[in-house]
Amino acid sequence: MAISTAEMLENRGREEGKEEGINTMQTSILELLYHQFDTIPETVINQIKAIKNLQLLETIFKQALTATTLDDIDLP
Repeated sequence: MAISTAEMLENRGREEGKEEGINTMQTSILELLYHQFDTIPETVINQIKAIKNLQLLETIFKQALTATTLDDIDLP
C-alpha cells in the first residue's frame, strides 16, 4: 500500500516534533544540573544526551529537581 505525500509529511512532522521534545528535555535537565551543582562530569552529559526516550528523560528531570547529589539521579 502506497503512502500519500500528506501522510509522509505528517509522519516527518511527528518525528521532528518528538526529536525536538527530546532535545528540549535533555537541555532542560543539563541546565538544571548546572544550576544545582555548578559542574557536571562529561560522562553524565554524554549519558543524558544519549537518552532518546522522552518518558525516561521526564523521570530523570523529576529526579534532578530534588537531587542533592548526582548519585540521586538514576541514569542508564
